[in-house]
Amino acid sequence: MPPRSHHHRKTLPLKPTTPATGTMGLWVITPDRPEGYERLSFRKPDLMVPVNGSRTLTMRTPGQEKVEIANADDRGLFLDFMDRPCCRARVVNNNLLVVDGLLSGRITIELRQGTAQLDIAVTIKDPLEVPLIAHYVQQGPLTKTKMTPAMLRAMIAGANDILRPEANVTIALREERTLSRAEIGKSLGRVVTEIPNNTDDEWSLVTKHAVRDPAARRLLNLFLVRRFETEDDDPLNDLAATGDGCCLFEDQIKGGSLDSDAGSTLAHEVGHHLGLDHVEDTRFLMYKARPHGNRLSRSEGDRINLSGVTINPFAP
Repeated sequence: MPPRSHHHRKTLPLKPTTPATGTMGLWVITPDRPEGYERLSFRKPDLMVPVNGSRTLTMRTPGQEKVEIANADDRGLFLDFMDRPCCRARVVNNNLLVVDGLLSGRITIELRQGTAQLDIAVTIKDPLEVPLIAHYVQQGPLTKTKMTPAMLRAMIAGANDILRPEANVTIALREERTLSRAEIGKSLGRVVTEIPNNTDDEWSLVTKHAVRDPAARRLLNLFLVRRFETEDDDPLNDLAATGDGCCLFEDQIKGGSLDSDAGSTLAHEVGHHLGLDHVEDTRFLMYKARPHGNRLSRSEGDRINLSGVTINPFAP
């Protein structure tokens, strides 16, 4: 059985974040929104643009001369190695860069103003869908998830608000099922427990009812339970765990309403489902505990939704 090592913990102290606006020498770049934009020290900015979508960057430039795109053709197009246009870029009012995604790929936009220059890496991504089957779990005669269909849809919408602008990934609810105590074959504890390396634990009793569809290789079975915990030495409570196409997800409901961070937790688990590991930076979605940010690094975005071939490396 594949390892079940991806757990999402509850509260740890949050470190301060840094703004998305970046200074590149005398260029100051502000994205239309922080999602899908990354600027690391000593590296060029990196922008994610969805296929058939657009992004804009506001620029404060070093001087007053005209800002030009040095490496696009006369129509503002960037071509891939098959001479297909994968991206279009244009400068509006000398202070706004507009980038349109046409085909999946990676390109670099070279901006010039006199002798000043700024390179911007652009990743154009096709949409990627993660089909999801939700299982409302009845743990015992009087214990079952309190999650409602309306809450589930709100949680998925919150997760998509994170994943779509970061990596053009969308969770699509395919089906809802009820997993009864009779189907499980026994009553589970008030807290559904995972025991690592134990194939007879409650995780196994629940996840053996997962739907397996070879035609949907990214299919995620989301098992909604009242409480969930992993038997380990970590004093923090678990909110969810993901592995082998399954996620056990503890109710995140306060006062009868969905916790505002539930969508972020689901997005975090989908990140694990698509192959991401924990990171140590609290600004990012894959930090190991809440609270955390909702950002994906560009490398993480490429891991879960790989872009196509860059522009022709053999072009003159």
